[in-house]
Formats: sequence, structure tokens, C-alpha cells
Amino acid sequence: TVSAGSRYAQGEQVTITATPATGYSFVYWEATNGTISNTSSSSATYTVGNSNAVITAHFSIKTYAINVSVSGDEGGTITPTAYVVNYGEGVSVTLNPYPGYTVSAFTVGGKDKLSSLVNNVYTLTGIKSTQSMVVTYSWTGLDIISGITALRAYDAQYSNSSRTITVKATNANSTAGFALDLEGSYFAETGKNLSSETKDGKIYIVVPIAAGENQTFKLYINYGNCPYVYTVFFSFTDDPDLAITDIVSYNGYSVDLDPINYTVNLTVDRWLKENVGFKFILPQGVSASYELIYSLDGGTEMSEISTSDYIDTKGASGAYGAQTLFVVPRSNGLIQQIKVTLSDGNITNEYILKISFNDCSFAGDIRPTTLVPLRLTYYKMDTKNKTIYAEASKSSVTSGFSFTVDGNPPKRYSAESGCNLVVGVKDGYKYIINRRVFGTKQTYKVKIYGNDCYEYSWYTVTIKYV
Repeated sequence: TVSAGSRYAQGEQVTITATPATGYSFVYWEATNGTISNTSSSSATYTVGNSNAVITAHFSIKTYAINVSVSGDEGGTITPTAYVVNYGEGVSVTLNPYPGYTVSAFTVGGKDKLSSLVNNVYTLTGIKSTQSMVVTYSWTGLDIISGITALRAYDAQYSNSSRTITVKATNANSTAGFALDLEGSYFAETGKNLSSETKDGKIYIVVPIAAGENQTFKLYINYGNCPYVYTVFFSFTDDPDLAITDIVSYNGYSVDLDPINYTVNLTVDRWLKENVGFKFILPQGVSASYELIYSLDGGTEMSEISTSDYIDTKGASGAYGAQTLFVVPRSNGLIQQIKVTLSDGNITNEYILKISFNDCSFAGDIRPTTLVPLRLTYYKMDTKNKTIYAEASKSSVTSGFSFTVDGNPPKRYSAESGCNLVVGVKDGYKYIINRRVFGTKQTYKVKIYGNDCYEYSWYTVTIKYV
């Protein structure tokens, strides 16, 4: 405030004072003539110039930051994530719990405001200071993981309710791991000397014994485009000796027993015998049970087969003496996979037995002749290294490709599960289609069958949106 219209002589000094209104701050002085000693001070000295002058005080409204955060950075978000408001204004924030979570606590300036939420929205009016808001989300449960597969481990369990994964392996192996069945992707935290391994279309988290016999680490899962964290408890113990010592086969001409990867491949007489029999030689006190988990016949997957339909026992004669054999009929599929569970009454171990009724020999790798693009701007197929690299425009919501093998459509091909892929038909071609919404770069595997023996090759596909 100054007295407007007052007259002063040139060179005379006058004290000027600016008083901001409530909610405002003084910024600086400005004069059309003369000089001001300190333009950024609300009380300053003005020296009169050689003509009339207009002196202006500049003010600005006060602003305050609204800081929001999620306790533990887990379970959901708050929108907006940051906010700046003018003095006296208001703001509304929305709490967004992920599926499986609920809001359990909400504070503003350290004070409980949980009861003030309306449909997870909090409104604050008449703001006159900086505000801090903190939300806590609590896990209520969601079936994210639907299955787990062990790799060189005799026990693997998961719990969606506690978000934990427990894996037990023996000291007989240098590494062990697990793969999850879920509609999404997952990766382990870094700095734990972990790695990954692909087997039968599954990506396994692999733990080395050298990194420590007992380990705990975080597993990050992307499910429904929301992040979730599970805790993995991994332990190596003494060998429980739950292993198949040997296998006796009937009608089989090739047996491959892999005690490290817990697999058994049994190929049946190529002249298509009607069934195959087998008997596992087990350590004393260990028993085995069997479950059909997959069968394929003529390109059609057969899933509705009960235990009594596919497996029986009989006493063989001749070289086998009175040995009891488990018999699997060919009518249940040219390719069958049976889960074999070993148990000594305390712990269990699982093998996968693959039985192939094969009437022809496999001549070599399945090599696609050409790649048929769908909305791709660039693509390259390397049949030697079995890789496909493709690019598509970011303006394309979807893109994909099909194959020909020796100029003809392949017998069958499919992408690994959990890759957010779909299948579409266009111009007579069956395409594997990628959706850009799941990331600007996607990598997955495609299984290509090239003959009537159901032999196949895996190709690694990388597609990038540019």
C-alpha cells in the first residue's frame, strides 16, 4: 500500500510496502520510472526519478502439493499420482485396488480417513497446506496360479491365498526349478543368481545349488495387466531316493529314461502294435501311481479319458515271467503322456512318461518353406537357427503370420500357452495373431508339426512394434 497521487521531488526516497491478501504471496515490484532498492522484498525503498511513475506490486496465489503413495508399493494405485492445487481449492483422489485386494487403511496427514471414502474416492476441499495421503491394500485372495511343474525337483507347491511357492529339490542335481501355469507372465527378482530354462514349451525359473542350499526370493507376476508379488521358498535336501531304477517294456522298441529331468520316453513298435506294456523298477518301499494328462490321435487332443479306460495290468509270459505290466492301449492316442507319481509314504516325486505309437521314422527337422505375413512391415525366418523375427507398425492393433511346409500348409502348429495370442483365419490361412496391447516387443515359441508321425520343431518368434 502506498498513497497514490503523492508528489515527491526527484532523488527523494520513499518507503513502499506490499501486503498480500490471504492465500497470496508477494512476488516483485515494478516501476515505470525511478529505481527500487530490492524488487523482491515486500518492503522496499523507491528513489524518485525524473518523471511521474507508476509502481506495481505483483502477487501470486499460493499452491500446495498433494502427495499420494501406496504403502509397500503393492496392491493397487492412486489416481492422480501427484497433484498441485491453488489455495482454497479442492481435489478428489481415487483408490484403485487390483483384483484380489481391498483398501484396509487410508490416512491424510497421518489421520485415519478410511470412513470418509465413498466408493474408494476421497474428496478434500479448502486446501491451505501441503497434504500427504497414504493407502494400504490388503490381500483377500485370487486364483492367479492354476498349476506348477517341477524341474529336477521332487516337490513343488503353490498357495494363492498366501502368495507363496515352495520347492524342494535334492543335492543330487546342480540346479532345479519350476514353471507356473497362469494367464500372464512372470519373472524372478534380480541379484539372486537365478536363470531360466525352456523345456517342453515351458519357461522355468532355475536355482543353482551353488547359490545356497536354501533360498528365498520374490517372483513378480503380471496377471490381467496387474502386478502381483509371490514369495518363493527354495530348499535343497538329501536325496529322497524316489527314482525309477529301470523300466521293463512290452512291445516297446526304444526306451529313454532320464533321471535328471524326470522323464521317460517310450517309443512303440513302428508296425503299430495294439498296446504297450511297461513296469518300473523302483527302490524298496516306493510305489507308483499313474494319471493320463495328455493324448493326441490324428491331430485331435483326447482329454476325456478316465484311468480305467487307458491303463490295465496283466501278467506277461515268456521272457518276462510273471512280471506284472501296466498296459496302455493304442486306441487312446498315437501320442500319450502319463504322469507317474512315486511315493514312499512321506514325500513324492513325479515323472512324465511319453508313449509314442509311431509307424514311420522321422527324416529330419521340420523346416517351414515360407512365412505368410499378416500386417507385418518386415520379417525374416532363419530355418537353421529356428528363429523368426518380425516387425509391425505401432498403428496396427494386431499382426501375425502363417506357414507353408514344402509349399503346403503344415499338418498342425500352435503357440505356447500364456503368450496372449489368438488364432485367426484369413484368405484360407490360419494365422497366429499377436496383440500389441501386451507390449511393443513379444517373444514366444511356436511348435510346427510337419508329417503324419506328429514330429515337430520349435521355432522362437520375436515380434516388435515400431
